[in-house]
Amino acid sequence: MAKVAYIRVSTVDQSTERQLDGLTFYKTFEDKCSGKDIKLLERQREGILKAKQAGKYKGRPKEINYEEILNVLKFGVSIRKTATQLGVSVSTVQ
Repeated sequence: MAKVAYIRVSTVDQSTERQLDGLTFYKTFEDKCSGKDIKLLERQREGILKAKQAGKYKGRPKEINYEEILNVLKFGVSIRKTATQLGVSVSTVQ
C-alpha cells in the first residue's frame, strides 16, 4: 500500500517544511489556505464592520452576571452549589 501525505496550513505565510520532516511518502498533497476561505472571511469582516457602523451589530448579549456570582460566593456557598443555583457551569464560577 502506498503512503500518501496531506499537509495543510491555515495561512499562506505558514511553512509546511517541518510537518513531515524525516518521513517519506509516495505522494504528498499540500494545501495552503484555499482562496475561497480567505474571500469568505474578508466578506464576513466587511459585513460585520458595516453592520457595526449602522448600529445593527452589537455582539452577543451577556448572559452571565459575574457580580451575582461573586455575591453568592461571598456568603460562603460552594462553587458547585453556586453554579447550580445560577444555572452556569462550575468552570464559569471558578
